[in-house]
This record gives sequence, C-alpha cells and structure tokens, in this order.
Amino acid sequence: MQASTQRRIGSRRKASGVSPAPRRSIPFLLLGLALISGSPATASTDSDFLDSAVVISQETRNTDARREAMMRASAEERRQAWELSQTRLQEAEAERTALKQQFEKQEQQIAALEERLKQRSGHLGEITGVLREAGSNLRPMIEESLLSAEFPGMAGNLAVGANKHVPSLDELQLHARTLLTALKASGAQSIFKAEIADHSGNIRPVNVTRLGLFNVIDEAGDYLRWDSESQSLQRFTPQPAERIRAQARGFLNGTETSVNIDPLQGGTLALLGRYPSLMDRLHQGGSVAYVIVTLACLGILMAVVLLFRLLKTEKGVRDQLKSIDSPRSDNVLGELLLHVRNAPATKTESLGSGMQTDATWELRLDEALLRTQPQLEKGQTFIKLLAAVAPLLGLLGTVVGMIATFQSITLFGTGDPQVMAGGISQALVTTVLGLLAAIPLLFGHNILSTRSRRLLLLIQEKALEAMLIRQATLDQVSLSKRQSLSAARVKGTPSHA
Repeated sequence: MQASTQRRIGSRRKASGVSPAPRRSIPFLLLGLALISGSPATASTDSDFLDSAVVISQETRNTDARREAMMRASAEERRQAWELSQTRLQEAEAERTALKQQFEKQEQQIAALEERLKQRSGHLGEITGVLREAGSNLRPMIEESLLSAEFPGMAGNLAVGANKHVPSLDELQLHARTLLTALKASGAQSIFKAEIADHSGNIRPVNVTRLGLFNVIDEAGDYLRWDSESQSLQRFTPQPAERIRAQARGFLNGTETSVNIDPLQGGTLALLGRYPSLMDRLHQGGSVAYVIVTLACLGILMAVVLLFRLLKTEKGVRDQLKSIDSPRSDNVLGELLLHVRNAPATKTESLGSGMQTDATWELRLDEALLRTQPQLEKGQTFIKLLAAVAPLLGLLGTVVGMIATFQSITLFGTGDPQVMAGGISQALVTTVLGLLAAIPLLFGHNILSTRSRRLLLLIQEKALEAMLIRQATLDQVSLSKRQSLSAARVKGTPSHA
C-alpha cells in the first residue's frame, strides 16, 4: 500500500512538471530510521510515520493541482492575446487596402478635374501662370518696402492664382489696381498715420511722411525704417546728423525745398549708424591716443597764444615806424630806440673829442638786440619738441597695437577677424593721431619762427638806422665845434665852449 501511494505521488508530480525525488525520499527516510532503531517502542510508531507520509502526499497533490490550474489559465490568456493580435492585424490590413483604393480613386479624380480645368480655362492658364509668377516675385518686394507701412494688405492682393483655381474677374481687377497703386506710390510723397514707439518706449500714432520708396520721416525729422518681420516702423539708431534732421523738418514745414534721401531704403543710414565716431576712434587708440591728443592740444594752444603775442608785437612796431622820431616805451622797437638815443657818451683816448666810437655803439646795439631776441622766440623750441615727439608716440601706439594683435592671434587664431580688429585699430589710430598732431605743430613753429625772425631783422635795421643818424648828428656837432675852435685861433681870440 505504501509503494502504491508513493507511485501515485510520483505520477502526479511528473504530470505537474515537478520533480518527485525530494518528496518521495521522506517516507523512506522515516522507515529507515524506524528499522535502524530496532526497538519495540519505535515499531509501534510506524503507523504514525505512514500517516504523516500520506498527509504530505496529499498536500503535494493539492499544490500540484493549483500549479497546473495556473499554468492552464496562463496558456489560455496567451492564446486569447494571440487571437486578438491576429484579429487586429487583419483589420489593419483591410484598412490599408481600403485607404490605398481611396487614394488611387482620389488621384484619378484630381487628374480628371485638372484636365477639366485645363479644358475650361483655355488661354487663361497662361495668364494665370504669368500672374502667379509676377505675384510671387512682387510679394516679397512689397512686404519689405515702405509701401507695406502705408498699405498693410497690398502684398496679399498679389496672391492671384496661388491656389490651383482659375482667378475670377474681381481678383484680376484687384491685382491690376494693386499694381497701379504700387507704381504710383513708388514715385510720390504721401502723409499717413502710423503707430511708432517714442523715445520713452510708448507706442502712439504719429503723422509720418513717405518719400517714395526711399525713406519715411516723422514730424520731429527722425528717419524711420520698415521692419518686415514685425511689420512696423522703427526709428534708426543712431539718427543722422542734426543738420540733416533739421533740413528734413524744414522740408516738412515747407521752409526747405530739398531733403536728404537714402536710395538704399535705409541701408546707408544703417551703415552710418555703425560707423565709429571721432570719440570711438579715440577710444580705439587707447592711452597712447589720449597722450598724443593732450600734447597736440597743448602745443596748438601754445602756438596760438604765441602767435597772438607776436602779432601784437608786430602791430606795436609798425605803429612805431609811423612815428620813428618820437620813440615810445610800449613796443620793442621804441624801447630799443630809446636805449640807443639815451645812451651816455664816453670819452676815448683815440679820438680825444669827447664823442663815442662806432664800436661802442655797435656793442650797445648788440646787447639790446640780444635782450629782445629771446622775448620774440619764447616757446618756439617747446612747440618744435612736441612736433617731433608726436610721431614717435604714434609709432609707440602702433607697436603696442601690433603686439595686442599677435597676442589675440596666439590665443584665438585667425578665424574671427573681429578678434584682431582691436589691436589693428589701435595701431592705425595712434599713427594717424601722431601725424595729425605733428603737422599743425610744424606749421605753427614755422609761422612763429618766420615772423619772429622777420620782426627781429626789422628791429635791427631800424636800430642801426637810428644809431647811424645819431652818429652823424654827433659828428656834425663835433665838426661845428672844431670849426669854431679853428676860427677862434685864427682871430687870436679865445673860444669858449
């Protein structure tokens, strides 16, 4: 009975796919333990072991039955899922076949309709093609031109024949009117109202004037540009020079008969906005440029002051020349004449006449001229020094700029020219500034040197002339005294001086 029970348990485990070896060995182990013990007390418990084995077998059968039910249920679910997927695949294939047939049918209908359209349109097909081509070429031009600011829907009116249908008579007439309007407006001046953002950012309606296809100007004389992306008018930043804007305001008010226009429809104004100003150029030159400009301003200011002082001195000398016999002390020539005229006479052993010699007069004159010359040439040496230093500073800035350029090339390569633009700008700007500073300084030094030298020669000439006149006067007096003494000796009467 025990053997038959074990066989049933093994057959059930094989049917359920579970290995029976571990469960089958339990009763035999218990039986072996009972035989090994060999005592009567253990023999009495064989029936308990058999009962335990039967219970374990029953539990095993129950477990196998549950597992078998679960496996059958899982197999049933997989079978149902496979059948459902097959059904869906068949439905998709059927839908694909139906759509393909519908697509082919619609293609045939489109071909038939196109043939029918071609037969009905006749020569209108060529006209539609021409209009479609003209519209496709003109629409981008109208959208980017200033006409869209005044006529917002003009570009859309040119979309004749965009769809594959024969244009109606109204569409053809609208296309013709739009072309005529664009043609007339392109060469006319018109005033219309547009919404523009002011300087504070507030958008408000403003009366603007369109000058053909070139420019749009508002009431303040500001030039506006058309932004095709936002479909709005915007102010140029920065604006043109004030004289151009003033002329535009005068033209709008009727006080001016001409106005500046940009034939590139704002392209030139945009380029002028990116053009660097004088201060931008100066900033590009760096610290060397500031030093050059400072020295140039100092030299030019000093040259102007010296020139005015020299002109004042020349004026005094020319006024003195008009009254050479009455010298004054308010000018250089007058002081020199007074010095020569009021010089005391010295007696000499060579003449014994009590009169001054020519050599002594020349020494006094040279002394006076040497005191006058530094006054006339004061500051000219410093101006000449500045004229020589300015190009050297420009060369220094050039070297510094090229060093910066090569450093940029070392760090970033030569792919982006803007990386090298800073150093090259510094090199060129400092060179230009050095030359611009040296040229006027050289001219100023030459003018000052020429005028001071000419004035000094004039003063020397007039001083020598005064010295000769006084010497002739003294000689005449001496001759008269000698004649008086000779006449007195002849008569034998003493002569009193």
